Amino acid sequence: ASEIPLKRIARAMEMNLAFEEGFTKTTDRIVKRVSEYQEELRKLKATVFDAGQMIGLLESRIEELEAEVTGVQVQKSILDREIEKQRVIQDKVAFVEKLFKGEEEAVILREGDNIRIRLTGLGFPSGKSTIESKYYPFLGNVLKAIGAFSNASLVIEGHTDSFGSDAQNLQLSYDRAENVLLYITENMELDASRIKAIGYGESKPIATNETDSGRAKNRRIAVVIRPDVSVH
Repeated sequence: ASEIPLKRIARAMEMNLAFEEGFTKTTDRIVKRVSEYQEELRKLKATVFDAGQMIGLLESRIEELEAEVTGVQVQKSILDREIEKQRVIQDKVAFVEKLFKGEEEAVILREGDNIRIRLTGLGFPSGKSTIESKYYPFLGNVLKAIGAFSNASLVIEGHTDSFGSDAQNLQLSYDRAENVLLYITENMELDASRIKAIGYGESKPIATNETDSGRAKNRRIAVVIRPDVSVH
């Protein structure tokens, strides 16, 4: 009768017991097995704890990677928009270039997103700022170039050679730029706040003033087109 409880414990622990050696040794075997189970349980708990720690680290790393992926996606979206914007601008620049007969009429320059059209085909009488009617067809192409950029801001720059006084050249360059501005606004519907004229006089030469050809290059009007960010 006293063996029955021990046998039930042994069966639960999947042990085969023999009581020929007495209760003490049998009890010791059961106690040993219990100790082994307890050690296994301790190790399992430690393993589970370590696994939990690792899972926590992995979850943190997953969050970091997800944030990095989101950042990369945002950067890609920004880059895609910038590439598309540059493509649109370049297509418009190509259109503008076709409007003019080479550099004898206009020099087209990219300055970042801005487009500078140096109007080499536009001239003025010496010391005068009046636009002669013979240039109207040429300026019609300038209007088409401006019209290619919806909602753009415009700066009309006037420049002179170094002949004459600084004050005279500054005023002359402004008057010429202002007359080009007036021609544009009279022939296009533009927001007045988006267009202005600036006279630089002789302060920004692009060639020497010691030769006739150099002075001719310095006497110039430039139309600077500043496309809006969306670039229609």
